[in-house]
Amino acid sequence: MLTSDSNKSEWCQSKTFILSNGVSTYDTHSYAVLGRTGIGLGNYEADIASEQATVSYFGTRCQSVIVWNRAGPIYIGGQCAVAVGVISKVFRILEAIEAAPSGLGLKSICDVTRLNKSTAHRFLKHLEREGYLIRAEGSKYLIGPKLSQMGARADHRATLQAVSRPILAELWKSTRETVNLAALDQGSVLYIEVLESPHEFRLSSRVGSRRSLHATALGKALAAFLDEKHRERILSGLNFQALTPNTIMNLVQFRQELEKVRRQGYAVDDEEVTLGARCVSAPILGSDGEAIGAISVSGPVTRVGREQVGALSAAVVGAAKAISSAMGFHQEAPAIEMPRQIHSVRS
Repeated sequence: MLTSDSNKSEWCQSKTFILSNGVSTYDTHSYAVLGRTGIGLGNYEADIASEQATVSYFGTRCQSVIVWNRAGPIYIGGQCAVAVGVISKVFRILEAIEAAPSGLGLKSICDVTRLNKSTAHRFLKHLEREGYLIRAEGSKYLIGPKLSQMGARADHRATLQAVSRPILAELWKSTRETVNLAALDQGSVLYIEVLESPHEFRLSSRVGSRRSLHATALGKALAAFLDEKHRERILSGLNFQALTPNTIMNLVQFRQELEKVRRQGYAVDDEEVTLGARCVSAPILGSDGEAIGAISVSGPVTRVGREQVGALSAAVVGAAKAISSAMGFHQEAPAIEMPRQIHSVRS
């Protein structure tokens, strides 16, 4: 039977409620509660992704809850006092401030996040008190030292590697050539993931090995999509060493190559590191359009002919955009769909 108002205090004293309906993140639902005295109706609000929930029974907030859907329990928690969407709102504030190097005032934050003034002010004061934000001159809020330190300690390469693996595996299946993931490190190309071709005759690099920026397709893709100041700093320290007769050997020629890479969206190593080897690479772009890494497909010229560069570049660019999206960065152009098979007719 349904409980009445006279039973609500007893219900909330029982502390643990079982909610029997399915839920959606940030939605509010009616629920049926199983307790000591019967079945009651109320409102359930939850952000399942962050394991936070608020349960009210006839307007009274309860301390713990078990949420059930058809598959069984999907949330078991205690001290559920965080309102719906709080974490989402906090992230919206942080993202807005992070995107403004000179900081944002309360009104600008409200305009960007579409939060009302009192809500935004309450969150800002709490974040400032905890050291995640600082308030500068003119009452502008900036990212604080605690948040900056958390970001500095994060291993971004490990995240990139983990997110990239399934996409690299698909690229490897479609090309059957060696697939590489690399990042820019101290002015050189650092290999952080390598999937070797199943062919007996193949190209390969070791994870942790480094190669020159000016000769590799990976290096060109990384350098071409840096901001101008960062790129010029890297270029000023380049040592143009000849690896093959095809290696670019001067800064003027390399700048022209980088401009070509920016226009077409991918880079090619045409026997510039090793004679008889060809490589096609594309950058993994962050939200600001700068390269956070690059991927490539490499193989012997007997299988990776010039006539295949077009198909390989489409596959590599598509995979790079898929990784960027999986990392949470949104690109303007849609990702290019990878062909199912790109095997050489000479393989």
